[in-house]
Amino acid sequence: AEILQAMDMENVRIVMLHERDEHRGGCEFDYLYSTTPAKIIEKGLYNVLALAMYPMPHRKVSELLIVKDLGAKKVQHISHPCGCALAWKICSS
Repeated sequence: AEILQAMDMENVRIVMLHERDEHRGGCEFDYLYSTTPAKIIEKGLYNVLALAMYPMPHRKVSELLIVKDLGAKKVQHISHPCGCALAWKICSS
């Protein structure tokens, strides 16, 4: 919270992710809003729409929407070298 309070919110691009998977520590958005200090809300933290991180089978779609929001033009799904996770290769063209 201290970092966000010190930031000039007008000069920073914020990408908010809302974890919806209970097994990954997800919670209802109301909880996040109710525990956020008023000073940070007043600076405009919630002026940006949070992108939901849904559990499987919708997780891949959530990830794609996030990388698209970050500016990806072309996204390629690749396997992580250890085979334990997903990774996304973001191409600028």
